[in-house]
Amino acid sequence: EPEPAPEPKPEPRYPEGAFARNMGGGTKRKADTTDAIATGLTRRFGLAGGLAWFGFLALGVIGEQVKTRLEKYREESTSVEVAESKFVTAPSGLKYKDKKIGGGTFPQKGDLVLVRYKAYANGVQFEDNTRFGSAFIFGGRPFPSGLCPGFEEGLSMMRTGGIRVLEVPPALGFGDAEFTVQKAKGAEPTFEIPANSTIRYEVELARVSVPPS
Repeated sequence: EPEPAPEPKPEPRYPEGAFARNMGGGTKRKADTTDAIATGLTRRFGLAGGLAWFGFLALGVIGEQVKTRLEKYREESTSVEVAESKFVTAPSGLKYKDKKIGGGTFPQKGDLVLVRYKAYANGVQFEDNTRFGSAFIFGGRPFPSGLCPGFEEGLSMMRTGGIRVLEVPPALGFGDAEFTVQKAKGAEPTFEIPANSTIRYEVELARVSVPPS
């Protein structure tokens, strides 16, 4: 009797190597350009359908920009100028007073913050970055040069858009040792903060956002 014909093997659900690539293995794919995305959509859905889908994706990006602008508008519209305020002393010994109460969010550990500030040691100014500002990860270590635990504590109680004056005692500042403020890693020192100095900051919390992954 003739042998029965072998049953056909089912085709694999994924082409060889595709599942590994989708799960993070195999050869890395390059990011698709907008032209490539538009071409792929056009091939699948036709010219009109492809353009419609591409427009939908583009509107998603624009939507995020609009959301940011709306948040900025809400922040500015709910911020409150403080004409006259007195210093408040926190349990840690930090003193602060608000010149403007922001309407945005509080910074959380791991957020990317943008601040603009002037800094003084015993009344002598050693930093002014109010033109461009300084961006860093909130709660990260080490501190950016010229900043200290008292600055972080004062910033943690501010909302985005707020402006505050901080008076930082030595215990929350640079302690009983001289501290050298540098422009950048390896740069020449720009200022020597004396030991046991009281540090004063005039700071604006300009922006709080999730850092890029």
